[in-house]
Amino acid sequence: MEDEELLREKLIKKKALKNKAVRTIALTLVCITLGVIVSFEYKSIIQQQENEQKQVSTKTEAQGRIIELIAEVEALKQSKAELEDKLEILDNGTNEEKIEKLRQENDLLKKFAGLTEVYGQGIVVTLKYDDANDVSVSLSASLIQSLINELKASSAQAISINGERILSMTEVRAVNNYLAVNGTSLYAPYTISVIGSPTSLESSLGVSIKPKFDNFFATYGGSFEVKYENNIHISAYSEEMIENKTNMMFDASKDN
Repeated sequence: MEDEELLREKLIKKKALKNKAVRTIALTLVCITLGVIVSFEYKSIIQQQENEQKQVSTKTEAQGRIIELIAEVEALKQSKAELEDKLEILDNGTNEEKIEKLRQENDLLKKFAGLTEVYGQGIVVTLKYDDANDVSVSLSASLIQSLINELKASSAQAISINGERILSMTEVRAVNNYLAVNGTSLYAPYTISVIGSPTSLESSLGVSIKPKFDNFFATYGGSFEVKYENNIHISAYSEEMIENKTNMMFDASKDN
């Protein structure tokens, strides 16, 4: 009898242990399943948030572009009205009015050609070198030329380097430890003054130009600084120097 009771107790304990193991395995499987479900749900929420952020960003960019296009349309309308006004004066105005309009047109052309001193809001870019030697100046010359090209492609209306006016024919090249600009020797640090929309100008430089200068100065030492200015003065380019550069050109229309 005692043996039977012991055997029965062993069977009961064995069954209990088996049931406990089954419950443990089942509980583990449930936990794993819940973990997988929670993980997928978490990823789904994160993905949804990222999509919403992208939609907001895209919407913001679209709104910004719409505002820019509206401004461009208004500027074109103003230009159209000004041109119609000029044509009206040239067609039907008095001689005095025609002369005055031509004088205004000539002044405007001279201003954008860089032949008059100008002022306005914009940015000032300062390039400081820890050691402005032949190598660093030579390597940075192409970066400075890229910077100028980027400014021209943006909203820049007038540019100067260390007071030297930048025109369409202006060259920027390294000669020993200085830059030659319009035939003038310029030494570091270089101050680039730009008249135009400050936010647009800074944005255009921040995308591709500033990181290149940051990498350059990380190697050679120095800094790239940009600040807003409300009253930037840029001097005129000498008309005599332009005449010396263009005296080999002739007006083809006068030969016909």
